[in-house]
Amino acid sequence: MRRTFIIGLIMVFAVPTAVAIAADIRGTDGPDVLSGTPAPDQILGLRGDDQINGGGERDLLDGGSGNDTLRGEAGDDDLKGDSCRTQGTAIVCSTAGSDNLFGGAGDDDIDGDACEGDCPAGTSVADRLYGEGGDDDLRGDDGRDLLSGGNGRDTLVGFGGRDRLSGGAGNDSINSRDGVRDTVNCGAGRDILRRDRADRAVGCERLRR
Repeated sequence: MRRTFIIGLIMVFAVPTAVAIAADIRGTDGPDVLSGTPAPDQILGLRGDDQINGGGERDLLDGGSGNDTLRGEAGDDDLKGDSCRTQGTAIVCSTAGSDNLFGGAGDDDIDGDACEGDCPAGTSVADRLYGEGGDDDLRGDDGRDLLSGGNGRDTLVGFGGRDRLSGGAGNDSINSRDGVRDTVNCGAGRDILRRDRADRAVGCERLRR
């Protein structure tokens, strides 16, 4: 496993010189440990089972394929468990891997699948998304996902798959309407749930279909 630590510049062990970067950090095709700077960063894990940590500002963390763990830490961050890009008119998805995404403090945007439902059916797996502090947006994919908003005014969308959604404290908006039976705990606060008839829901003040 390659380990990358940043203290003003990148130091890559087994490489004799230090390489300065401008807040654009990329992993390899293997498992990486990547850490951001105090400035806004873009960190791309690429392939492999990566551990990615943001810094103190607004960071973009993209795990790519693999079983990745992303932690936004402080700042309003964008976390994407699986990468998505266009190639001509086609959408190319890197959805292999079950990801753990932790927003940390700040108002975070957390995607289990960056393609947001445009990937082929059956390519998505189970992800775990944790908003933690702040007013967060959490979006799952077509796998069996766990979405936990934590404190703050959060928005949770499960998409396909038999998901577990927990709003936590705060006035949350939760959408589990996807034609699949989900389990929802809205938590403390005045929450709104849009659901399927078959979904199991507790602690929700307003229900819609």
